[in-house]
Amino acid sequence: MKTQEGSSEMTAGKVAPFPLAVTSPGGCSESMGRRLDQALLARKVQKNYPLALEIGVDESCISRWRRGSSISTDNAIRLCRALDISLDWLLSGHGTMDQHRQRSVGDGEYALIERLRRLPETARHSLLSLLAFLEPHQ
Repeated sequence: MKTQEGSSEMTAGKVAPFPLAVTSPGGCSESMGRRLDQALLARKVQKNYPLALEIGVDESCISRWRRGSSISTDNAIRLCRALDISLDWLLSGHGTMDQHRQRSVGDGEYALIERLRRLPETARHSLLSLLAFLEPHQ
């Protein structure tokens, strides 16, 4: 394991780029630690060790993050995936813990997108041409 320059955060076999010193608008980095505590409580994580093992860091990293220490981009992403929480919420406090689960399109629109993705390129092009033709006729 390597130690990231300027931090004692460890990653599984590589140095993760771009350490994030997470600060709130008031300049206090402990708010990320409070959000992490909130996420751990919501996900019923009682011990740091299993989570640390899952994301490939030393247990002490999680303790430091909970106290508001900086976190690398790679580790923040792995932590959010493991806890199934929003990266934006964890790092900045924007939105909600579960906002990453919300879709910005409805079920019908999502089904259309999925079907469009499965069409051959020529069929997609023809369909887009048809839609462009129909648009002025609405």
